[in-house]
Amino acid sequence: MAIFDVSQYQELLAKRASLTKKNKDLFSDPIFLELMSVKSSVETQVFYNHKNSYFALIQNYLGKTINPNGFRGSFIQMVKEDLRKSRKILNNFEELSTFWIDLELDDFASLFEDIYETCLYAFEFEGQEDAMPEDTFRDSIQKNFFKIQKYSDEE
Repeated sequence: MAIFDVSQYQELLAKRASLTKKNKDLFSDPIFLELMSVKSSVETQVFYNHKNSYFALIQNYLGKTINPNGFRGSFIQMVKEDLRKSRKILNNFEELSTFWIDLELDDFASLFEDIYETCLYAFEFEGQEDAMPEDTFRDSIQKNFFKIQKYSDEE
């Protein structure tokens, strides 16, 4: 774990502002990509901090105590709330100065993103010809949940 580097973040924000004024292509600039990486680490940490809520929701779905639509909607809503929270944190330098980041969450972030993207895809194409079959959806969630459980506090 490491404390968030607010001064580095402020430098990156200033450099991004400079690039924006020059009408540079942000996505091809390493500074912008580094800024996105820093922001992503805060988002991942916020998700990780609420992992037990996500895990409980997934367990309810896999245990069939919540239906697939309820699960997808709840998971997507939880992610949106955590994204709002992370944006709020990123805009508050005082809070950032005491924000801790686990530097070894790449695997967690990847698995979490897979679950989220699977939910989004299934939600978006629900009832359409390209819809993901429910058993494929469940298998995908279960496979990723099995891998992500190593981050559970209940080991």
